[in-house]
Formats: sequence, C-alpha cells, structure tokens
Amino acid sequence: MLKKILYTFIIISATFSCDVSASLRSTKSIDPEEIKHRPLKTQNGKGMNFNNLGAFEKDFIRECRGLELADEGVQRILIKGAAYGRLAMRALRETYLTHIVVNELSTKNLEPLVSKLFSMSRSKNITEKAAVDRMSLLPGDCLELPSNPQLSALLNDTGPDNSFDLIMCANVLHFFDGEQVLKFFINTFNFLKPGGKAYIFTDSSTRTIPANNFSPPVIYMKATFAIIEAAKKDPSILFPGLIHDKWLQKSPFLKEILKRKPNGLGLANYIPEQTLQFISDQLGFETISKTYYSAFLVDGSAIIKEEDGGPHYGLILRKPADYGDTKVTMENLDPTFVAQCLGAQEKMKRFIETEIDFPAKYPFVKAKIKDKGKEKVKE
Repeated sequence: MLKKILYTFIIISATFSCDVSASLRSTKSIDPEEIKHRPLKTQNGKGMNFNNLGAFEKDFIRECRGLELADEGVQRILIKGAAYGRLAMRALRETYLTHIVVNELSTKNLEPLVSKLFSMSRSKNITEKAAVDRMSLLPGDCLELPSNPQLSALLNDTGPDNSFDLIMCANVLHFFDGEQVLKFFINTFNFLKPGGKAYIFTDSSTRTIPANNFSPPVIYMKATFAIIEAAKKDPSILFPGLIHDKWLQKSPFLKEILKRKPNGLGLANYIPEQTLQFISDQLGFETISKTYYSAFLVDGSAIIKEEDGGPHYGLILRKPADYGDTKVTMENLDPTFVAQCLGAQEKMKRFIETEIDFPAKYPFVKAKIKDKGKEKVKE
C-alpha cells in the first residue's frame, strides 16, 4: 500500500513536537546503518537524518562505485552535514578504495558513527578493519572547511581546492541565509576536482498544504508559504523563502504557536528551483539533473519518490572538466549577484514589514503586493 506522507509529517516534526521516529533517542542507541524505516531527529531536534533519499541516493551511490574504476590519484568523497552518518556508511560499504571525508556540525551527532567505526576496527574481518582507515571525521561548520586545519592536514597541507571527486549535502541548505548559501556554493565549486560532481538535496519552496487542516503547526506553515508565494511575485527577491520566525510575531496567534517550538525561534530558507539554478550558473556549474521529490509511506517505511512540485529538491551539478586553476571568490563574481545574496535576509525582513499584513483572524497573514509578473530571477 502506497500512502503519501503529509509535509507536516517530516518538516513540522523538526520544528514542533510532532513525532516522526518516536522520541529523540540517546546516541548510544543509534546505529547509522539501522536508520532504515523512518527519518530520525538529530540531537538538536531541528534537523533529520533521512532513512533514504530514493533515486537521488541511488545515483550518488552509483557514482561512488564508479570512482573505484579511476586509475589516477586518490579518489575522495566529501559528505557535508552528515548527521548520524547513515549515508556515509552506505558509501563506505559500497566502495573499497575511495577515501570518504565526513563533516557534521554537531559532535554529538557524530557519536554513533564514531562508535560504529570503533566496533569495525575491533572486528576480525579484514575488510571491516580496512574500511575504517578510509573514513575521516571532520566535526565543525561546513562553511568553515576552507580554513579547517584538520582537513588541511588530511590533504597533506595542500588545501581542499580541487581535492574531491564527489560532494554530497542533504537537508542542510535550508538552514542557511543568502550569504551562507553563496559561501556553500563557492566552497563546493572550489573543492571539486574538474569534472567532479556535487549532489545537493534540500527543501523546496513548494508545498501542497491540506486546506481543511487548521492545527497550529499547519497554520504556521500556511502562513509561511503564503508569504513565500507573495515574495515570489517580486522578481527583485532572490530568496523568497528566507524567513525568520521572529518576523512572524506581529500576529498574536502565530506568536502563540511559535512559543511551542522546543528549540526557540529560527530561520528557514526554502529556496526556489530558479534561485538554485541561477546561483549554479553564476558559479560556472554544469547542471546534470534537477528533480522534485516527495515522501511516501510504503509498508510502514518512509520512501522518497520523484514527484513534480514535491517538498524536496535534488540538484546534481558538475564542475567543468576543462576548468582551470582560477579560484572562485566573492570578489570575482558578479557584484550585483553577490549583493543580492549578502542582502537577502534584510530584503525579506523589509518585504514582510512593508508588504504583508497580519490580521487578527485566519489566515493571520495577507499579502499587499500585487503580481509583478513572472520574470525569472536571472533577468
């Protein structure tokens, strides 16, 4: 039986107290290779380690296996924001020679992976022991990796530029503001070897919201995406899905809802496909594929499947094979584009202040702005 999971099942559970994978578990009870049926909350309660990424993950693993056929130099994979390391472990199991570098902001989230590798190192199985030597863990902010001394040492002090064949980042980008998104793409482009690929999986700026559901978390999402749809009509806004909860507190009802968030007020960035494509083009990436996905419940397990307009978006990019030695920086990108990214948060804050009303009754937010046309961001 195939049953679609409401977007609230995965997204709202990360910000409110709704449950997806039972209550938050101690890291001692988590095995990265046993996250098989439902997404599992990370230790800060804000993010999730998905149990699978569907066809997007299959394509990534296929690429990982393909690296084994390379006959030049050391092949490396970088996984940014790895959470508990489920996907990192799968990549490790599916390869035999490739080195896998695992980055995660929270050292607490990495504890299950550390325990897993320690257990493998004590195994009598030679293959298990050898696999441990092919994985390196890098706790810390992925945006600070260019200056991370541990990464530099791992790469024999050569620096991370042009060092990785594949980079994977899932369910991280929506936590970043415009400036951070730009830094993420710059680092990713520079880190890749010419011809290397980046796999980026994130929340999209589209939602199918059940009209007859008026629970507080759903009302919160309805208000959020009403603002997003209004902002999309202004072609000068590069990040229409960049919203901080504190900007919604003009509505007394929304303010009460936000009091229930266990981790306090936060920022989310639901980035439109057009914006991601525009940024990729500005950096010089070649786009391999771009696909929307939705979560479905199949025989009790959450499965990610392709679906037009779904709440998740998968982007596969490639650094041109003939790219030279020029390092991408904010200084050598188009200054107007850079300014759009750096000023994105202030732009959306001002938009909400001037173009959104907050009535006392449902729907609690109301756009003043009229449709300014369907101009693309890059225009």
